[in-house]
Amino acid sequence: MKKKGEKQVFQAVQPARGKTVSESLDSRWMMDLIQFNNKPVEVGRKTWRFVLVAVNVFDRYMYALPLESKEPKEVLEALAKLINTAPRKPNLVSSDDGLEFKGPVSAYLTRRGIAQKFKDTSDVNGLGLIDKAIQSLKVRLAEATTVAGKTWASELARTVNGFNNTPKSGILHGAAPKEVRGNEDIRFMLLQDQAKNMEHNKALTARRTSALQDSGNFRAPVKVGNNTFTKSYQATYGAKKEVASVKAGTVTDNQGTRHSLKSIQVIPVNSSEPGPSQLAAARPLKKRVAGADLAEMLLTLMRREGGPMSLTRAATLLKEQLRQTSEDYDEALRKTGGKLADLIRLSPGLKLIGKNPASKQTWYYVALV
Repeated sequence: MKKKGEKQVFQAVQPARGKTVSESLDSRWMMDLIQFNNKPVEVGRKTWRFVLVAVNVFDRYMYALPLESKEPKEVLEALAKLINTAPRKPNLVSSDDGLEFKGPVSAYLTRRGIAQKFKDTSDVNGLGLIDKAIQSLKVRLAEATTVAGKTWASELARTVNGFNNTPKSGILHGAAPKEVRGNEDIRFMLLQDQAKNMEHNKALTARRTSALQDSGNFRAPVKVGNNTFTKSYQATYGAKKEVASVKAGTVTDNQGTRHSLKSIQVIPVNSSEPGPSQLAAARPLKKRVAGADLAEMLLTLMRREGGPMSLTRAATLLKEQLRQTSEDYDEALRKTGGKLADLIRLSPGLKLIGKNPASKQTWYYVALV
């Protein structure tokens, strides 16, 4: 039984099976910031260090503006411009609960009749849509700035426009985000998709609620190292907790702490806790946490370049990518344990293709799972 508890605590978090939904074309936006503190760009009297990014959840249309700081007042000015640029204001805007999105930003949204929702800190995938969009935007900006004289600030508008004009075969039925608003057929199909996704989420919540009520016990994601709550491929679980109530996708434990239903792990009533000797099992997970950004970057590069590719080629691409944001590849890799092959072994979505005993090949390849 102790072994079972150990596996529960240190296994990777359960995959996010819920769907990101938007009830209609202008129902929901998500927003977040990109930080370029290590690569500021001076334009006239301004020094850009941040980018405010917003995405319309329904049609995936992206908006972005550079910022000098992440002071709420400046974030407010940029957000107001983005909303005024949009054909219609959103009904709701979601973000994390950073101070930059509070105060004057909250007051502005209230005045405009726009609801504001802060991501629950225990909901590790609550802003997954914009997290993915921002990662892709950073990769494309890095590619655009390989040309001498170009900066992420000078290429931001062009790159965002490219996103909005790129067809999305699966999500948008082959349409580009820019085409959705004017295409009644696409909008109808997307509304049908959203209805199916909402039913999927409703059924998933019902199953999890039922399982939790039957068990009465669960584990919740906790911080690893310096991470408060990590993304789905980084999370680990804490001690066993008892359920006090379950309502509207939120679990309250018997200490009064609230947790996101979709992030917790239902466990058997009699499951034990791992002893101190089992804590060594956390080491691979900590390395995976430390290398999460590097692994995600390699995933994005692999999807773009195709594969399999040699580890030498993968390392070269990562070095080029990190150089665009003034980051050091060797330092980033050192934090993961120092070996790219080990990082790949610990990373969901990536796999090593072993050496070929039938040839003189003595190296590994990396491929997408």
